[in-house]
Amino acid sequence: MNKILPICGLAVSGILALSACISINDPDRVAARTIGNEHHNGTKQILSVNTLTEQNAGAREWSDVLTQNARLHEFRVLHTGSVRVPREGVLHLEDPAAQDLPEDDLFVDVFAFWFCHSSAGCFLIDSGLDESYRTGQGGNVRGLMAKNYIMDTRQEPGQDIVAQLDRLVDERHPLKGVFFTHLHGDHTSGVPAITSQPEYRDLRWFAGRDENYVNYFLLYYGDHLANVQTLEEIDWTAAPIMSPLGNCVDIFGDGTFWAIATPGHSSGHLSYLLMTDDGPVLLTGDASHTGIGFERGIEPGWVWNRDLARSSLRQLRAFKRKFPNVSVIYGHERAASDG
Repeated sequence: MNKILPICGLAVSGILALSACISINDPDRVAARTIGNEHHNGTKQILSVNTLTEQNAGAREWSDVLTQNARLHEFRVLHTGSVRVPREGVLHLEDPAAQDLPEDDLFVDVFAFWFCHSSAGCFLIDSGLDESYRTGQGGNVRGLMAKNYIMDTRQEPGQDIVAQLDRLVDERHPLKGVFFTHLHGDHTSGVPAITSQPEYRDLRWFAGRDENYVNYFLLYYGDHLANVQTLEEIDWTAAPIMSPLGNCVDIFGDGTFWAIATPGHSSGHLSYLLMTDDGPVLLTGDASHTGIGFERGIEPGWVWNRDLARSSLRQLRAFKRKFPNVSVIYGHERAASDG
């Protein structure tokens, strides 16, 4: 198999070399505001790490957080289809722990996640796939390099993100916003379909600070965020370090939903920890695409910074070892114990 290189590392010339590292049509970026005030009038308080630290000064130990009474409700894993990718993209096959793994292609699942907060409303994590990913249709990522990354698609009727939202959203369960683990095409592909629905045009959109939007002219693009006017950045850089994890932001301020800084696969990658009615759930995002990568400590093959990717994966694995009752869902594969 030919070696697949990260797009920004391509040995190309001229306009392609320039476009390889410049994202086009990036939404405006602002610091994330507190969640709960529903008026988009520009006067919301900035999501201040200092404020969160003060109001949660007693919740700095994970043992306390994991046993608290406050919970998120209606947590759902939304399987929106599958895409075929090179194994060397989801696993660093040069790692000694990967020497017995084949250099082939494989289908991986693409998820979005749904949950509801008691006062803030309901949210998605990542956007899943739209119906352009029906089996054999190819999806909504285009460009000269697109087929090197998403080689084929599988999706059953009714599995796309809008069809699943139609079954979840009602007056008691309003969708308020979307949190991204990162801004790669397989995690933003559902956005155009979501924003095309009138009832979802006022959503709030969140990503990690300085997360790079992968939308590279001519090479790999989908303009998925074209209708997202503002992307609110979660600034994890000054958030408290909560061992064995790194910087962690308590999003709602009540310990139910945590953004965990896990840079490496991408510049501002976030994993998430949710305190659900059925217990705590760790969503690794693409800090670990698969179970075998998590179990063996093999970071993704496609990374922005390999050292950071390894460090982020080590922290997540250490957290799971320390708190084995936490359920783990990998970026593109559910753990067997999670159904």
